[in-house]
Amino acid sequence: METKQPLKPKLSHRLATNEYALWSDQAQMDHDHLGAVNEQYYSVHKNFKFFKYISHLVQEPEEQQAMIKLSKLAPKVDELMDISFFRIKKKDSKLINLLESIRVNKLKGFIFKADRDASVKFSLYARSILRFTSKVSQLVEISYFTIQESKNAFGTSDSIFGKILMSCGKSATLRFHQCSITINGFDYLDNAHPLIRRLDLSECTIVQPEEDNQLLEGLMQKMAKSKLNDSLEEVNISTIVPMSADGTIIRRMNYNIGNFCVNILIYSS
Repeated sequence: METKQPLKPKLSHRLATNEYALWSDQAQMDHDHLGAVNEQYYSVHKNFKFFKYISHLVQEPEEQQAMIKLSKLAPKVDELMDISFFRIKKKDSKLINLLESIRVNKLKGFIFKADRDASVKFSLYARSILRFTSKVSQLVEISYFTIQESKNAFGTSDSIFGKILMSCGKSATLRFHQCSITINGFDYLDNAHPLIRRLDLSECTIVQPEEDNQLLEGLMQKMAKSKLNDSLEEVNISTIVPMSADGTIIRRMNYNIGNFCVNILIYSS
């Protein structure tokens, strides 16, 4: 009776190798399909030491998947180059879950941009974001958001803009671009020690209780009388005003007030 010979190890090894190759190819295709941002998921999963940034175009379906994966890992890193999110159109639960899952001790930059046509209220994300801005050393940038006062648990108004200023205690530059910002004085800074050196207001709409013009002289006077004056070195404003009588297209204004200089770039409409 003929004895059946066992499968040779090399045959078994070859099959395993082929299966692994097919799996590896499929994994690479999936990775490519999800896009470059999903590299963050793989990087964190393998080694936190090489994980340097988090960046997402929030509305992209592939990046929504990446955010879910990344939030499940709850990344904890000592220092990140930057965290940035773009094209935010609404209150996004996946984005909030990711923001709340990340643990980082130091950040160089934090960039948070809404979709320019979405009119998103910053208050929807304020609680999740302010825990990061207090750790940023170089740049905090917020774009296309509506930054209003909001009601707190006691029924009184909280200044979201004020909370942002106070949270950026370590950041060299705070930049707002095309935001609508409600500013109701700076009394909330009386007992604070903001360390912001540069404030940029780029094409922002400033809402104040009293009348002020587009060049924001009144606002600059309030800043010079507040605790911001202790740290500010420069305020940069870009704004759009009607064309002057002599047909000037671009005009600049520079002056000093308090301890800081004001640089205004005026674009004619």
